[in-house]
This record gives sequence, C-alpha cells and structure tokens, in this order.
Amino acid sequence: MAALKLGITPSRPALTERRALKKLIEKARSDEDKQKERSGPRSENMSIPPKELRCPISLQLMYDPVIISSGQTYEHVCIKKWFGHSTCPKTQQQLSHLSTPGLISTLAMFVDTGEPTEQEQSVSCLLVMCTADDKCVAPVLQEGVVPSLVSISATGTRRRKEKSQKLLKLFQEQRQ
Repeated sequence: MAALKLGITPSRPALTERRALKKLIEKARSDEDKQKERSGPRSENMSIPPKELRCPISLQLMYDPVIISSGQTYEHVCIKKWFGHSTCPKTQQQLSHLSTPGLISTLAMFVDTGEPTEQEQSVSCLLVMCTADDKCVAPVLQEGVVPSLVSISATGTRRRKEKSQKLLKLFQEQRQ
C-alpha cells in the first residue's frame, strides 16, 4: 500500500507488462523443464531467456519484477536497495517521486496517519535515509514527525517501537 502511494508500483499498463513478464518467465521455466525431461542433462544449445527478463541491476532472471516511474523494470529486491538514489539506475532519469523533499513529506504523512504497517515501513525508510545522509535529518524534523514517533515508540508493536526509537535516537545524536 505504501509503495503504491509512493509511486513505486505502476498503473494499469505497467501491471499488464508485469503480468506478461511473469507469464514469459513461467513459460521459459516450463520450456526449460520440458527440455530437461527430453534431453536429460543440460545441453549447450539450450535457448537463453531474453535479456528483457533479466534485471538490469543484478543481471539475474526476475522473479518479482516491478516497474518504476521511468518505465524500467527491475527485480523488486534490487530496486529497493537502489532507492537511496533519486535517479533510475538504467536511464539516469530523475525520479520525481523519489526526490528527497517529496519523499520525506510522503513518508512523514504515513508516519502520522498511516495504518500500522505503513507507519512501520515509513519509519524504516526514514531511518535508512537519515542514516545514509545527515542532510535528511533536518527536513524530516521539519515535517514534525517526532510526536508520532514518540507515540509509536510507546504504543506500537515491538518492531515498530524499536524502529521509531532508533530514529528518535538518531535525531538526538544529530542535535549534539
């Protein structure tokens, strides 16, 4: 849900492309299994899946493809690791939904008003951003998330408490 609101997951055409990619992957796996049954051990002339089915970051076959706002498709795990940057790894296009001010505002909104899962994910994202770049701390504090973080650290689940307390501790350390 939070990923959808952040613009990470795409619209109907992107979902159609994702389904088509999954079908191609399934077909490639099915064809590979059939070929193994017929020929026994792997033969050298076995067909290679198209490069479009490989993640541009990991170069591995994608099992959980996602399309970002630039229109490029990546393996979900790989692009999540990339999201400390604000550009598409393949095209270097600026990803407006990932610009630091816009992203911080969106995450702060989820911390304040989101469902528990959205709050936890948003706190995690803010923690990663602030840990990776000290320049993110001031904008996050300006969004006024401290009261919500204090509330979460007092009443949330163990994981939510830990994450919000880590972020509060980071803010405290930055002020000193």
